[in-house]
Amino acid sequence: MLRSVHRTETFPVTLWQEYLLNEATHPECTDDFRDRFIFASAYLMRPRIDVRRLRRAVINLRKRHDSLRIRFDRSSGYWQALIDPPGEDVLQQIDLGDQSDAAFQASISAISNAPLHIVDDPLAQVTVVKCGARGDVLVTRLHHAISDGFGMVLLGEEMAKLLVGLPIFGTAVSHAEYIARFQSPPPNRAAEIEAYWDEMHRDFPKAPQIGRKAKGLEPLIRGIGKVEQKQMTFHASPESLRRFETRMGAENVSATTALFAGYLGAVDVHLV
Repeated sequence: MLRSVHRTETFPVTLWQEYLLNEATHPECTDDFRDRFIFASAYLMRPRIDVRRLRRAVINLRKRHDSLRIRFDRSSGYWQALIDPPGEDVLQQIDLGDQSDAAFQASISAISNAPLHIVDDPLAQVTVVKCGARGDVLVTRLHHAISDGFGMVLLGEEMAKLLVGLPIFGTAVSHAEYIARFQSPPPNRAAEIEAYWDEMHRDFPKAPQIGRKAKGLEPLIRGIGKVEQKQMTFHASPESLRRFETRMGAENVSATTALFAGYLGAVDVHLV
């Protein structure tokens, strides 16, 4: 089936998108929960960003990956993924001018971590922040509903290639292809796939006794209730990461698990 890129198209949402939409729009959901699903990064670039070249790369990346053009709508009680045609000017620019170090850090943090509503806001955002003599900061923000950790690596690699004019081989997986191939497998493979996941989860380890679970409290599924705000900032060097991995290995805990647990407030993680 040939698909037009000149009009908005409507598709079912993925199971993960449906979960996030139902949770994030629940009347008792708090921003503590919503903010966990935003991938944000900020890169200081000197002396300046070539805005024209960056805009061209972003437009081409959006043409290649229709997930970057997804927005959500609810119709007749069901969530739908609406994929818009590529826009011509999707780059935002902010001029902060020269600021002190403290003001600069606070401004970039506020821009990077601003709320991003899963229904009302663009789910993929690229912003160039002009910071006077300090240089320019490239801020990217994506919602977890349209990307994951692997997707962020892929998008970063392809953005770099588009910026310097390197070719990108292969084809991108469209939203419709994901629905057809991974979420709705052919009937003749449904039983095989179900048996695979049953086997994978057969000896699944019990949840660790940490955080709220260790205190006998119910988990905060939607971030409901009063949640103490915590911020974790760390600076890691190659040597400190090696020490951290060694320490976690001695505790029989993977470094990734410990970092995620620390982020969630289950344990304290300090990298010096």
